[in-house]
Amino acid sequence: MRYLLLIFLILSVSVFPFFLGVEGLTLPQIDFPEYPAPQIELFARMDLGLLYFMLPFGTYNEDGSVFIVNNIDAEYIKRFLGVGLQLTPNFSKNFYMRLSTDMPIIEAISIRQFNVLDLKVGLGLKFAIFKFEAGAVGRMKKLTDGSLGMKFGEIFYFAGGFSF
Repeated sequence: MRYLLLIFLILSVSVFPFFLGVEGLTLPQIDFPEYPAPQIELFARMDLGLLYFMLPFGTYNEDGSVFIVNNIDAEYIKRFLGVGLQLTPNFSKNFYMRLSTDMPIIEAISIRQFNVLDLKVGLGLKFAIFKFEAGAVGRMKKLTDGSLGMKFGEIFYFAGGFSF
């Protein structure tokens, strides 16, 4: 399985487009949050064709302050690195749609199950080497009774970065 993933990764890097940027994910409303409550979670995102990797590195708070994680080590990466699959059909040279799904890679590989799955639908624009996109997130959760529940349109995302 690991060799297959490695071969897929090498092929996706060599064949498909590459994106490196920042993604912001709005956080759902929480009753009685601590002040200043985080409003947007910030991720470093790298797209390698059909695969993409995301690592949370901070939050933007409601008072305008920004919290940045200052100790990103191997254990942090191992715990929080997410991987996703995406499709980006083009409508024209500069306009595209993005369909993607996130999953926590370590949970998926080590225990082969996870409790939350994000499904993203968005639109994007390409300008030379820059890419910008925004969309809505549907969050599928495993409920306490074992069934699946999904809410769509309460969480939104935006991203910007360089595309090669």
